[in-house]
Amino acid sequence: MYVEVMRCSDSPLITVAIVVRNRAWIIAKILYSLLSQTYPHDKIHVLLVDGNSSDKTVEIARTILEKTDFKGYEIIVKECSIPEGRNICIDNMKGTVLLWWDSDVIMDSTTIADMIKAMIENEADIVDVNCV
Repeated sequence: MYVEVMRCSDSPLITVAIVVRNRAWIIAKILYSLLSQTYPHDKIHVLLVDGNSSDKTVEIARTILEKTDFKGYEIIVKECSIPEGRNICIDNMKGTVLLWWDSDVIMDSTTIADMIKAMIENEADIVDVNCV
């Protein structure tokens, strides 16, 4: 398991970037999936870019994120397409690693730890996940 391989102090600060619009139906599951990650939460900054949702996506996300133990979070609401939202994420990321977390994907609890471990061990700039 990743947590045993690398000390928390050695783990890089990462930004988990989520671009959303009208995802009230799943945003809680996404964020709870993120909360289940074994990667050290004090090394995770959550950046949620909302493309001006007309539902309660932002309110649900804010209610959940304000109670987390992540390094921090930011919610940016701005009318935008997915590519524009991703550019906003790039401009506002914190740390040295940017992880795109799609707005309808629930990850296993070790996904981030496994990705960061693979990135470090292989001296890779880009890491992708195989979904089964």
